[in-house]
Amino acid sequence: MHQQCGQHYDSLYEELKQSTVGLSQFADDSAIYKVHRNIVTAIKYVQLGLDIISEWQNKWGFKISPVKTEAVIFNRKGLSFDTANGQYTFTAGCCPKNKQGPVAPLTIGDNPILYKEHAKFLGMILDRKLTWIPHINDLLTRCRKDLNLIKLISGTSYGADKRAILMLYKSLILSKIDYGSTLYQSASQTHLKKLDIIQNAAMRIAVTNPSQH
Repeated sequence: MHQQCGQHYDSLYEELKQSTVGLSQFADDSAIYKVHRNIVTAIKYVQLGLDIISEWQNKWGFKISPVKTEAVIFNRKGLSFDTANGQYTFTAGCCPKNKQGPVAPLTIGDNPILYKEHAKFLGMILDRKLTWIPHINDLLTRCRKDLNLIKLISGTSYGADKRAILMLYKSLILSKIDYGSTLYQSASQTHLKKLDIIQNAAMRIAVTNPSQH
C-alpha cells in the first residue's frame, strides 16, 4: 500500500513539474507554488496546478479538504488584502501595470480556496510580505508559556537546580527558536530582540537560582 501511494504521488509530482508548478511536501503537509513577476500569470499557473491535483485525486480516490487549503500571494507591493472578505485587490504599483480590481479566485474542483494573509507550512508561519512578524509573535507566545513553567519549577528552596533548568531551556525554548531561524533571521531587529529577551530571562533564572541540588 505504501509503495502504491508513493507511485501515485510520483505521478502527481511529474504532472505538476511539466506544468512548471512547484510541489513541496512532507508527510501530510503539502504546498504548490509558482514564482513569477506577473501576479496574474502566477495565479493562472497555480490554478492549472490545482486542476491537475483535482483530476489526480478523482483518479486515485484521494480527497483534499478545501476547508484546510489556503492561498497566500507573496508580494511586497501592488496588493491590498481585505481581512473581512478574504480578498486580494490590485493597487498602484502592481504588476501587470494599471491592473485594477480583485485578484482572480482559486478553486479546487468546484470548491473555492480561501485567500489568507499568512499560512503555516511545516511549522513556519509565512506572511504575505515575509516580515515574519506573525511567526515571531506565535513563537513568543509559546516560549513565554515555557518560561512560566521554568519559573514555576525553579522555586527558592525546593526547585530544580541550574543544570536541570538549562536542560529545560534548551529542550523547550531554544529548540523552538532555533527551528527555522535561518529563514526568519531576515525579520527586523526590533522583533528578533524580543526573542533575545525570552532567552535572557531563562538564563537569569538558571544563574540566579538558589536551589542547587
